[in-house]
Amino acid sequence: MEAEDIPFHVEERLPGLVLFDSPRPVGDLVKTLERASMTKALYKLILDSNLQGEELKRGLDGLKPPRGEAETFSLRVSRAPTLNVKVDTAGLERFIGGLLRRRLGWSVDLKNPQVRFQGFALPDRLLLGVHLYRRPLRVFESREPTVRPRFHPATLTPKLARCMVNLSRARSGQTLLDPFCGVGGVLIEAGLIGCRVIGVDAQRRMCEGCLENLRHYGVNALGVVWGDALHLPFNQVDRVVADPPYGTAASTMKRSTKTLLEGFMPQCASILKKGGYACLAAPLGIGLADIGSASGLTPVENHQIYVHKRLTREILVFKNP
Repeated sequence: MEAEDIPFHVEERLPGLVLFDSPRPVGDLVKTLERASMTKALYKLILDSNLQGEELKRGLDGLKPPRGEAETFSLRVSRAPTLNVKVDTAGLERFIGGLLRRRLGWSVDLKNPQVRFQGFALPDRLLLGVHLYRRPLRVFESREPTVRPRFHPATLTPKLARCMVNLSRARSGQTLLDPFCGVGGVLIEAGLIGCRVIGVDAQRRMCEGCLENLRHYGVNALGVVWGDALHLPFNQVDRVVADPPYGTAASTMKRSTKTLLEGFMPQCASILKKGGYACLAAPLGIGLADIGSASGLTPVENHQIYVHKRLTREILVFKNP
């Protein structure tokens, strides 16, 4: 939402859930979330209650019907994502559904309801919301590495690539560089949200594969350069997103990943626009935050993704002050 200049305030972070408020209309929020990769759904919170029966009943009795004309509804109650608690969700659905039916005067329609309610059960607490948006289940399927015209095992999945593009706060019309572009996983996702994309790779066959993949998904790159990320031929870009090579499936051109990053990060700092963001991935333990800081960039976010027992990815976001 920062990338799209949507003002918001986070009220609370819970396992798998974020409660926030924003003065912008629902349409703006939905449009912004359509570019998200890790966000599954958006709901309007209408009740935050204790799970005790009487308090929950009082809260539901005080509900105002959602705006607009409706006659049917559905209700699902789930445990809060990633939270392993024992909750009788079926019992809650029967109890809350009965109260809603009497309070609103609507009938239940599980197949095609006009209003969808979703409850999330936490220990001794229930959050009830009205469904506003849900990401299509297979939105990334057509861009998975194995179905692209040119495949490479070291490329990022579209879901993670889109996540890194979003973490860089990239917006439509901005110039985004991937200096280790490979077969174009990051550039595809950036191009699809309207960025002007540039790629660099040290291997010609990767550049050719990148161009083929970009064309396949209708992305017109400003350029894909066969060159060295340590000697970039650019003056300034708005955003940098990169997953430098590491691991058995990637070529570092006989340089260690740490050496490669120590050479690249000063380049990144020199071409990244003031106030611009860079999002990079590296194996945990490389010291990417220290390398970036030594190059004059400010670390602003750090995330870790477990891949397998020998690899945990560290995703770092830097800002050029």
